[in-house]
Amino acid sequence: FRGNRLGDKLNTMANANGSGRLLLQDGTLYAKEHYSKALYAIDAASGEVNWFVDKLKPDAKLIGINDERFILMDRGLLSYEVDGEHDLITKNGNDTGSPDEAGAILLGEHILLYANRELRKFDTENLDHSKKDRYENTEHLGPKGGHLYVFGDLLIAIDTSQITAFKIPDNN
Repeated sequence: FRGNRLGDKLNTMANANGSGRLLLQDGTLYAKEHYSKALYAIDAASGEVNWFVDKLKPDAKLIGINDERFILMDRGLLSYEVDGEHDLITKNGNDTGSPDEAGAILLGEHILLYANRELRKFDTENLDHSKKDRYENTEHLGPKGGHLYVFGDLLIAIDTSQITAFKIPDNN
């Protein structure tokens, strides 16, 4: 690193806010940068960019991807087609909370969302949920929400005050 005087700049193409969410699936690495409109699909073996889209909402978080669509969260769930022009397919409105405070994960044909002391299950087809797909637990879920991870058959919820493990809710 050259030029460590105050005011010197290091030119780089990296996003100062980090790479955001990275997902590896079937030999493809998907990367959505923080505060960027871009999502990249990169061949994990060669490093070549298979495709990218640069018209997304900058603060949206990548939730997951399957053969038909990729899912983002930005105060609502949004799904885009994978092939072609990456057009918006479905959105569910302002139902999820801030992507900085809420967490979500794609599990099969459902999305589990953790926000406002609730764990909710959404359908990937229409990004909707029913009242019966809410799992409220004011004792073990944080007031705003947090990150979700899967480890075996456990769903791990991490919020600002605790880490909680749940059996993955029925995904039928």
